[in-house]
Amino acid sequence: IGAQIAAAIARFQAHEAIAQREAQLAAFFGTAAIGIALLDAQCRITRANDLFRHVVGRGDQAELEGQDVCLLLGEDPELAQAVASITANGAPQRTEIVHAKSGGTPVCLDVSLAPILDRDGAVSALVMLVSDITDRRQAEEALRQSEAKYRTVFEASPEVIVLLGPDGTIAETNGKARQWIGSDVPLGPGLAVGDLPFVSAEAIALLEASLERRLAGETVPPYTLEFIDRDGHRRVGRVSGSAIRAADGAVEGAIALIADVTELERLQAKLRQAHKLESLGVL
Repeated sequence: IGAQIAAAIARFQAHEAIAQREAQLAAFFGTAAIGIALLDAQCRITRANDLFRHVVGRGDQAELEGQDVCLLLGEDPELAQAVASITANGAPQRTEIVHAKSGGTPVCLDVSLAPILDRDGAVSALVMLVSDITDRRQAEEALRQSEAKYRTVFEASPEVIVLLGPDGTIAETNGKARQWIGSDVPLGPGLAVGDLPFVSAEAIALLEASLERRLAGETVPPYTLEFIDRDGHRRVGRVSGSAIRAADGAVEGAIALIADVTELERLQAKLRQAHKLESLGVL
């Protein structure tokens, strides 16, 4: 009799533990911030929470039960491969797919699969976690397009563009700089303005002083300086720029734009000479 009582108590406790686990699972299903579905070994849906139904575009639990999840999600080859892998070796899988919800609205989904193993270690069921990452994908694409536009402008600019870090060293230069100076001349990253090999000591002093002011947040008016190009010719550059600020307003670097005004300077010098000669009555 004692053994029977002990067995009955054990069964009762087991049922209580199962009921408690079911209650915990139901609470988790209802409050989770991610879509969750339980699948049998054949990848048919046995249970899904509200968020899963919302993400995949199905409003009714009965409509989902028994459905092959791969068919439900459009027979995506990446998902099919993940399912085949997890059922074959029991290793968790993760992939991203594009799913057309009812009505044809495409959404990007992050899908994770985890196995539930039986006593023999075989996959007896699966847990699928699904989240809608459409906004993230759109933000990534917008960032990619923005970067492509920036890169196009940066490289196609008729002016030299120099980006400098908060320590005043060169972070990046565009193709125009390499065209002027030559690809064999080091221009960073990490090169200090004071180490530029193609400008005079006087010009370096001017560059360093203006850069120090910009990094301090000051506005620096445009100025000119001389440098030697790749062919050994003297050029005159008109330098303008500004500080680069973070979202909180802190200065995190500077940008300098250098326009080649060599020909303009030559013409202006000739014009000044002509005016001088005219004033002397030579012309």
